[in-house]
Amino acid sequence: MGSRELMTDREAHTYFKRGALLRQNGDHAGALEAYLRCVAIQPGHGDALEGAAASHAALGQWTLAADSYTLVLALRPDITRAAVARADCLRRAGCYRAAIDAYDEVLQGGLSVDALAGRGEALRLLGFHVEALDWFEKALRNRAEHAAALRGRAASLNALGRFDESRPVWSALLEQNPESSFATLG
Repeated sequence: MGSRELMTDREAHTYFKRGALLRQNGDHAGALEAYLRCVAIQPGHGDALEGAAASHAALGQWTLAADSYTLVLALRPDITRAAVARADCLRRAGCYRAAIDAYDEVLQGGLSVDALAGRGEALRLLGFHVEALDWFEKALRNRAEHAAALRGRAASLNALGRFDESRPVWSALLEQNPESSFATLG
């Protein structure tokens, strides 16, 4: 390895570490810039790509985050958290059907409670509340206190006019998050 390659590796590592520190401190724009500088030096730096994706998501740049997670998965197709995060970003971007397809890809690889709940949420946002309830129930059978699945279940029950069934779910959410209110949970 030549001295220029060694310097390039050090520079990339420095930018990566800076990105991680900035992200940890909540400076997602600064973190994104550092991660992108790292990737410019080492395009295959999977951790920097994943950091950039998470920073895009923290900034509400859902489509850019989903695209970045796609790059992460091209390098490391076995990272379930990146695949779920990609699907979550697609859902947050309003690409509900693409998100459902992405959640299905995750679930073909094995059980992911977050993917079950995310798929249910995408269905709920499309207005398919009965189908969404099935997916929330699957998630809750595997993790009874999964907040997103509980929240989605309660919202779907409300949308279906099943208020007596939704009240205990909202109560369970409030027990998990006593500082929250029904307005912030729904």
